[in-house]
Amino acid sequence: MGQRIVRPVMRFAALLLIVLGISLIISGGLPQPSDATGVFAGEAITAPQVGGLAPDFTRPRLDGVPLTLSQQRGRVVLLNFWATWCGPCEAEMPLLQMLHEDYPELVLWAMNMGEDAAQIAPWIAARKLTFPILRDPTRTLEYNYALRGQPSTVIIDQEGRIVTIIEGPIRDDTLRPLLDDVFAKERVSS
Repeated sequence: MGQRIVRPVMRFAALLLIVLGISLIISGGLPQPSDATGVFAGEAITAPQVGGLAPDFTRPRLDGVPLTLSQQRGRVVLLNFWATWCGPCEAEMPLLQMLHEDYPELVLWAMNMGEDAAQIAPWIAARKLTFPILRDPTRTLEYNYALRGQPSTVIIDQEGRIVTIIEGPIRDDTLRPLLDDVFAKERVSS
């Protein structure tokens, strides 16, 4: 007889918890990606999402001058995460140089992951790269951007929102249309 009473009480309790949870979601709303992407949300960090704000950072160029992502608002930014030991990273450097030359309005930053300036500088010089090379010596951006490896590329629009995240090597025939689309949206909204 005790089991006959316990089952309905358990069902009622479960139903009550579901209704309570739904009412909390409705009253408080679900978090928006723009509010919680790539930033600390409580005890955990959420991975950046397309449409969400890109995690801000300040990192040094090879010459030590610090650059801050949020200071680039109003401009399209291409962040490329790479390392000198990464074969696919090396293979995409000529394309990045071409994009730097073909899109003068584009902020193109190549973020080296974990290597020191003395190791990076000759590598860059040998390839005659002229776009800004930044360093993340502690590799914290790898965590903040939830990267799965190098190379990885993130395109950020004029409002600081992530347009796309590309894991692995980039290709000219996919990257240029993405950039053209972001710049076209800028011209329409201006």
